[in-house]
Amino acid sequence: MKKIAIYGREFNISVLPYVQTLFNFLNSRGIHLLIVDDFHDFMQENSIHYTNYETFNSNSQLENDIELMLSLGGDGTMLSAVSIVGNSGIPIAGINFGRLGFLASIQKDEMIQSLEDIFRGEYK
Repeated sequence: MKKIAIYGREFNISVLPYVQTLFNFLNSRGIHLLIVDDFHDFMQENSIHYTNYETFNSNSQLENDIELMLSLGGDGTMLSAVSIVGNSGIPIAGINFGRLGFLASIQKDEMIQSLEDIFRGEYK
Protein backbone atom coordinates (compact mmCIF):
# COMPACT_ATOMS: atom_id res chain seq x y z
CA MET A 1 0.00 0.00 0.00
CA LYS A 2 1.28 3.45 -0.88
CA LYS A 3 1.75 6.03 1.86
CA ILE A 4 1.50 9.72 1.07
CA ALA A 5 1.98 12.70 3.38
CA ILE A 6 -0.37 15.66 2.94
CA TYR A 7 0.67 19.20 3.83
CA GLY A 8 -1.59 22.20 3.46
CA ARG A 9 -2.85 25.36 5.07
CA GLU A 10 -6.20 27.09 5.19
CA PHE A 11 -7.27 28.36 1.80
CA ASN A 12 -10.23 29.82 -0.03
CA ILE A 13 -13.25 27.58 0.45
CA SER A 14 -14.09 27.86 -3.26
CA VAL A 15 -11.54 25.08 -3.92
CA LEU A 16 -13.04 22.64 -1.39
CA PRO A 17 -14.77 20.59 -4.13
CA TYR A 18 -11.35 20.03 -5.76
CA VAL A 19 -9.91 18.96 -2.41
CA GLN A 20 -12.75 16.48 -1.90
CA THR A 21 -12.18 15.14 -5.42
CA LEU A 22 -8.51 14.65 -4.58
CA PHE A 23 -9.27 12.75 -1.38
CA ASN A 24 -11.92 10.64 -3.14
CA PHE A 25 -9.27 9.66 -5.68
CA LEU A 26 -6.66 8.85 -3.01
CA ASN A 27 -9.23 6.82 -1.03
CA SER A 28 -10.24 4.89 -4.16
CA ARG A 29 -6.60 3.94 -4.69
CA GLY A 30 -6.29 2.60 -1.12
CA ILE A 31 -3.56 5.07 -0.24
CA HIS A 32 -2.66 5.53 3.42
CA LEU A 33 -2.43 9.24 4.30
CA LEU A 34 -0.31 11.09 6.84
CA ILE A 35 -1.94 14.52 7.19
CA VAL A 36 -0.38 17.46 9.02
CA ASP A 37 -2.46 18.24 12.15
CA ASP A 38 -3.45 21.84 11.40
CA PHE A 39 -4.58 21.02 7.89
CA HIS A 40 -6.50 17.98 9.12
CA ASP A 41 -8.39 20.28 11.52
CA PHE A 42 -9.18 22.72 8.68
CA MET A 43 -10.49 19.92 6.47
CA GLN A 44 -12.63 18.48 9.27
CA GLU A 45 -14.12 21.93 9.92
CA ASN A 46 -15.02 22.12 6.22
CA SER A 47 -16.47 18.59 6.00
CA ILE A 48 -13.82 17.09 3.72
CA HIS A 49 -14.15 13.32 4.03
CA TYR A 50 -11.35 10.75 3.79
CA THR A 51 -10.37 7.46 5.33
CA ASN A 52 -7.22 5.48 6.09
CA TYR A 53 -5.18 8.28 7.65
CA GLU A 54 -3.03 9.37 10.56
CA THR A 55 -1.94 12.85 11.53
CA PHE A 56 1.51 14.26 12.21
CA ASN A 57 2.93 17.57 13.43
CA SER A 58 6.67 17.38 12.81
CA ASN A 59 9.14 15.90 10.36
CA SER A 60 10.31 13.47 13.04
CA GLN A 61 6.91 11.75 12.70
CA LEU A 62 7.26 11.17 8.97
CA GLU A 63 7.72 7.48 8.37
CA ASN A 64 10.48 5.97 6.25
CA ASP A 65 8.04 4.45 3.79
CA ILE A 66 6.37 7.72 2.72
CA GLU A 67 6.53 7.69 -1.07
CA LEU A 68 5.44 11.27 -1.70
CA MET A 69 4.34 14.45 0.00
CA LEU A 70 1.51 16.40 -1.59
CA SER A 71 1.53 20.12 -0.88
CA LEU A 72 -1.97 21.55 -1.28
CA GLY A 73 -1.99 25.32 -1.72
CA GLY A 74 0.28 27.78 -3.39
CA ASP A 75 3.97 28.48 -3.56
CA GLY A 76 4.20 29.51 0.11
CA THR A 77 2.65 26.20 1.15
CA MET A 78 5.15 24.40 -1.06
CA LEU A 79 8.06 26.18 0.63
CA SER A 80 6.70 25.20 4.04
CA ALA A 81 6.35 21.59 2.89
CA VAL A 82 10.00 21.59 1.87
CA SER A 83 11.00 22.64 5.37
CA ILE A 84 9.00 19.74 6.85
CA VAL A 85 10.46 17.16 4.48
CA GLY A 86 13.97 18.49 5.09
CA ASN A 87 16.69 16.09 4.02
CA SER A 88 14.49 12.97 4.24
CA GLY A 89 14.55 12.44 0.48
CA ILE A 90 10.74 12.37 0.26
CA PRO A 91 9.71 13.87 -3.10
CA ILE A 92 7.14 16.69 -3.04
CA ALA A 93 4.45 17.45 -5.60
CA GLY A 94 2.58 20.73 -5.29
CA ILE A 95 -1.06 21.07 -6.28
CA ASN A 96 -1.76 24.73 -6.89
CA PHE A 97 -4.86 26.01 -5.14
CA GLY A 98 -3.33 29.50 -5.05
CA ARG A 99 -2.78 32.07 -7.76
CA LEU A 100 0.59 31.79 -9.47
CA GLY A 101 1.91 28.29 -9.02
CA PHE A 102 5.58 28.57 -9.95
CA LEU A 103 6.57 25.91 -7.41
CA ALA A 104 3.20 24.22 -6.91
CA SER A 105 2.97 23.45 -10.59
CA ILE A 106 0.11 20.91 -10.76
CA GLN A 107 -3.06 22.83 -11.56
CA LYS A 108 -6.22 21.79 -9.74
CA ASP A 109 -7.97 20.94 -13.02
CA GLU A 110 -5.14 18.53 -13.88
CA MET A 111 -4.44 17.00 -10.47
CA ILE A 112 -5.97 13.55 -10.99
CA GLN A 113 -4.22 12.97 -14.34
CA SER A 114 -0.97 14.31 -12.89
CA LEU A 115 -1.19 11.97 -9.90
CA GLU A 116 -1.96 9.02 -12.17
CA ASP A 117 1.19 9.91 -14.13
CA ILE A 118 3.22 10.15 -10.91
CA PHE A 119 1.94 6.79 -9.67
CA ARG A 120 2.98 5.23 -13.01
CA GLY A 121 6.44 6.79 -12.71
CA GLU A 122 5.83 9.10 -15.67
CA TYR A 123 7.15 12.41 -14.43
CA LYS A 124 10.26 14.60 -14.47
